Amino acid sequence: MFSRFNNMIKFSSFQSKLAVHNRLQYQFNGELLEGIMAQIYGNPGPEWGDQFVYEALSKLPDDLIIYPQPKLAYKRQTPRYPDYAIVYPKKGVIILEVKDWVEIIEYDRNSATIRRRDGSEATESSPVEQARAAAHLLENILKADENLVRDQGKLRFPYAYAGVLPHQPTQVIQQLEREWGEGFIFGKDDLQPEKLMKRLQEIPTPFNCRMFEHEVRIACATIKPGNKRIDRATGQFKGLIDRNQEKIAREPIAARPDASERRKREATQPALDFQEKVNIPAEVTELTTKLNVRLVRGFAGTGKTDVLILRAEFLHEQYPDSDILVTTFNDPVYANRLLPELKHLQPKVDIIKFTSLCTPIYKTRHEWRKPQSVEGVVAKLESENSLVKDFGVAFLADEFKWMKETERAKRNVYVLKIREGRGGPEGRTLGKAMKNSVFDLFEIYQGMLQKINAHDWEDIYEKTLECLRDGIEPEKKYDVILID
Repeated sequence: MFSRFNNMIKFSSFQSKLAVHNRLQYQFNGELLEGIMAQIYGNPGPEWGDQFVYEALSKLPDDLIIYPQPKLAYKRQTPRYPDYAIVYPKKGVIILEVKDWVEIIEYDRNSATIRRRDGSEATESSPVEQARAAAHLLENILKADENLVRDQGKLRFPYAYAGVLPHQPTQVIQQLEREWGEGFIFGKDDLQPEKLMKRLQEIPTPFNCRMFEHEVRIACATIKPGNKRIDRATGQFKGLIDRNQEKIAREPIAARPDASERRKREATQPALDFQEKVNIPAEVTELTTKLNVRLVRGFAGTGKTDVLILRAEFLHEQYPDSDILVTTFNDPVYANRLLPELKHLQPKVDIIKFTSLCTPIYKTRHEWRKPQSVEGVVAKLESENSLVKDFGVAFLADEFKWMKETERAKRNVYVLKIREGRGGPEGRTLGKAMKNSVFDLFEIYQGMLQKINAHDWEDIYEKTLECLRDGIEPEKKYDVILID
């Protein structure tokens, strides 16, 4: 109801056997995403040639990570924006410079004179020379980063560079190689997927070495500093965003062509490799069947908030005219992470607590009274009922909130319905007798609220949803919503 196009990503933590994986997982239409093509994080330039190369690169294998037009900046050197920086574990880091040149009049070792479409002539540096300069700048950036390179001045993996002329046939490329170096320049005949992979592998490099995964992540963080995890309060380096986290954070809004009918058909049965061992909560399955909803699952410490922040920055960069909402139920996360780390993206990115979103809508129909703390009311109940001590105030408060949020506030629904997502090593397995005891306490809790003519935040959420369903519109709608 808050979204114009219903694009939403929810970052959630829950208790289940999925904990054994102890990592973030990403479901798209019910299927755990695995690599199916090269990961390209960004958009091509406006020229025909650049867009043609983009399409060619997108068809390469999934172990390539590609960044179009990254900004490479080091000290006082002039920043460079190569057309593509590619991290290829079997080769190293590859810089490509694309030129949309239709006619080359003459050329020498370092430059070329070209005729533009309007008939004018110009002399430019060769794409090989431009790619070489960008590659050396990237090398300097990496060597200077003490967080990424322990042995200063020593590279752990090779780099390569090449120019791409998508208009030029093989015979022209062969002539250019005499000046610009064999293997350093590609033409239009090299841009078929199999041929392109072979050409990338054959680019000369200072040395040959297959990259380990941690070296891949170092390279990605050198090209895109947002892949570093930094404590914003202290500036301390905390680590690197991993491949799966980056895939989640930098996925474009538009679904890829392969995310089509097959995934729609399989949406109700998530294709997880551990499916037979895990009971997937029904609400999780329902979420993942929706085309514009993403669900990121993981335990505390797996980097969900880091990924959310990186995704907000990526979406703002890629879609600067879009209105984005970032929201959370968690006050410390809002105050210590989301607000300070994303406020520079305002006003196109709003950082608002979920309670603040609900309050004005609720007030259109209901008199405002400050909601009671569930924990506080249950703590008062503890002095009157010894059973509260057996379960614990924190457990009961969390259970009461969950019962209301999942529409289990009726005895037969709560007792008979499977308690999905509430077990696991840190949860509790409740039998019917225990559930009935919990519901007895829930009824007493509800009676205490009625006695003092009060409500809790879960009641506010329910009333807010009723308002939205009845047609009351929020003050602002968004193109994308991110929920922590």
